[in-house]
Amino acid sequence: MTGGAGNPFRLMPVCYFILSATPQEWKKLLRKENKFVIDFMKGHVKLEMGGLPGVLAIAPHADKIVNAITQVPLQFPDEMSPEELSTYRTYMNSFRDSLGV
Repeated sequence: MTGGAGNPFRLMPVCYFILSATPQEWKKLLRKENKFVIDFMKGHVKLEMGGLPGVLAIAPHADKIVNAITQVPLQFPDEMSPEELSTYRTYMNSFRDSLGV
């Protein structure tokens, strides 16, 4: 997929697939409370774009991907104080504006 003016993913030059889940589900996966393959098969993580073979090809590496992502401290909005949440929302709004999304 290539980006174009009418494409909501125009900032991404190429993407093979897009996965979606609720924020709570992503949190469970990134906190290593749930396993990607199990949640994907149960439909908790959905394939929004791309082919199932591509996702299944990387599925055996899901734990490595989660380990790579969690090398930095993660804080989720529901864990923030009201002041931190306000600062986060201000930053994210500015960030999204700068990207045009």
